[in-house]
Formats: sequence, structure tokens, C-alpha cells
Amino acid sequence: MPTSKPQADGPATFLLVARMLGDKGVREFVEAARLARPSFPEARFQLLGPIDDGNRSGIGRDELDRWVQEGIVEYHGVADDVRPFVAAASAIVLPSYREGLPRTLLEGAAMARPLIASDVPGCRELVEDGLNGYLCKARDPDSLAAAMVNLNVIQGNGTASEPGFEDLTTNELTFAGEGRVTSVETESGRVLDADLVVMGTGAMPDVMLARSSGLELGETGGVACSSTLATSAPGVWCAGDACEYDSVLHGRRVRIEHWEVARAQGKAAAAAVAGRPADFDEVPYFWSDLADWATLEYVGTDTSWDREIVRGSFDSGAFAVFYLLEGRLAGALSVGRPEDLMHARRLLAAGGAVRDPAVLEDEGADLSEL
Repeated sequence: MPTSKPQADGPATFLLVARMLGDKGVREFVEAARLARPSFPEARFQLLGPIDDGNRSGIGRDELDRWVQEGIVEYHGVADDVRPFVAAASAIVLPSYREGLPRTLLEGAAMARPLIASDVPGCRELVEDGLNGYLCKARDPDSLAAAMVNLNVIQGNGTASEPGFEDLTTNELTFAGEGRVTSVETESGRVLDADLVVMGTGAMPDVMLARSSGLELGETGGVACSSTLATSAPGVWCAGDACEYDSVLHGRRVRIEHWEVARAQGKAAAAAVAGRPADFDEVPYFWSDLADWATLEYVGTDTSWDREIVRGSFDSGAFAVFYLLEGRLAGALSVGRPEDLMHARRLLAAGGAVRDPAVLEDEGADLSEL
């Protein structure tokens, strides 16, 4: 189990990232925090995610405010980028009643955070009790509190010496099987049965030349650029995966890893070299083929949203999903409806304003009028 603490001298921090719903186990998380605090009064319990008043199990602002005023939890609202919160957490907690395959836990695992989750389908597929986290009983604050206390004790000791715990983030792994993988063996000899291994090795831009040349680097490891893709050195521009630029569409500095964006940046950098610099305002576009089943296409500028509108039908295999944030279009996913994606890209390029969001789901409406 990962046991490194991101804030060595700080208190243990337990983070729940989800919509503020009773079905996500938010109330159990708060009650577990009450139960665990006497053992670790300095521990921090954090909630991150949108309020969903329209959901039958939605937790309202008043209830959240009472918890915060009581000093039980911290509520951080909605974040475009959850990675700083995950990186600063001692563990990611999801005491949900039911799940598909929760992205919260996937992202926590990808960043080597221990996981604490309900022993329900979806969660138990991602959490191996005692290996990369703890499973607790669903709807049981006592079980959840015990898991948080146990994890805190282990992290407080700074070791992973208890039986069954192992740090896989620095482990050398061996794949076994003939013709296909059947198991993974860790350095200690632990054998994990596996039908499929997903290697999330990640990638970092190669900025060795830029660093040695004294160019300014950005927060995500890329080359820091202006909105016109100009670097900190006069007469030098950057394009491609290493380009970390001030995006006029995103309203922040971004680095996008996709060849479509890299190709567009190459054209923009060439124009700048030729004396025609301009703000790079290409709408990010991504696509992926799921074998021969479907092609997914996506355009977007945000990583979070508070509303989804479906146009078309999942059952028919041709649909588009429009993602809105505070009434503004944040992105769109299309399967078999390229014309919807074209209109979404146009709206995003114009700032994402949507006069009447209801038109998006009306297949009889002409999206060109938006």
C-alpha cells in the first residue's frame, strides 16, 4: 500500500471527491469524521464536488454549511483540476452505496493515493483490502471511521510493515502467463491474479533542451508560453505536447497532449515566425476508436461540468452529450453525430454561451441558430 505522505509535517487529510449526494456516502463520511477525530484531532476531512439540488439524495448548502461551521469537514466546492487536492491527500475516500467504476478512485490510484471505499460492486474492483487501501461496510460510519484510523496509524508510523501491506508504486513487477497475462508478481512474492493489465505509465514532455537553454518552464513540466505560443526567449516559439500556453479559451495556462492540437500549434508558430503572431484559440479535439464498435469524438475546454444534456439515443448508437458549466457549454462528446460536434466546436470557439440549453436535446431544433 502507498504510505508516503504528501505533507510530511502536516495532518492526515481524507478527501471525498463526488457530487454532494447522500448516495455517495457523504453523510457517512461526515459521521465517520466525528468518530475518528477524538483519536486524531488534527486530521482534516475534505469534501470536493458540486451540489446537486435536483437529485433526490442531494445534500443542500445549508447542511454543508452546518458541518463546516461545526468544524467537522472542509467543503471546497468545485475545482476544474482536482489533482492538487488528490496529491495533498493522505487517502481518497468514497463510501458510496453503489458505483459503476468510479473515476475518483481511478484517479486516486493513478496518483498513488491509498483508497478507502465501500465494499460494493465497482469499488471492490479497484480496492484490494489491505493492499492499496481498505474496504468498509456500506452505510456504516463506524466501519469507515475504523478504516481511516487504521490508515492514519500506519502512515503515522511511516512504515508499511503490517502484514499484507506493500508499496506498489516503487515496486518491480513481473508478469506471468503463457500467450497472455494471468498474474502479476511483486518484489515480495505476492501474486495478483489478472486477466488484463493496464499500464498507466504516463508521459512527461522532453524539455531538456529548453531547460538547458534557460527557457521558463510551466507548472506541468512543459515550456511556458504566451497566448501566441512565444517562449520566454525572444524570437522563440513552441508547439506540440511540450507547449504549455496561456489559453484564451480556457482562461488559464494549459498543456494539451494530442496530435490535432500539436498540428494546429505548428501552423500558429510558423505564422508567428513569419511575423503574424495571434492568440492560439484552437478548440481542443480528441477522438478514440473502441475497436470496431464506435468512434468517440470530443471537443471541450473544461474538465468539470454541472449538467449533461443528451441529444439522440444511447440505444440507437448515435448520440451526443453536451456538458454545461453554469449554463455555458464546456464540452461535447459525439458518437455517430458529427454535425452536433461541429456546432459544439463553433459555440466553444465563441465562448460557450448557450441562449437556451433546452434546444440542445431537441432533435427537431436547428443548432445552427444557437
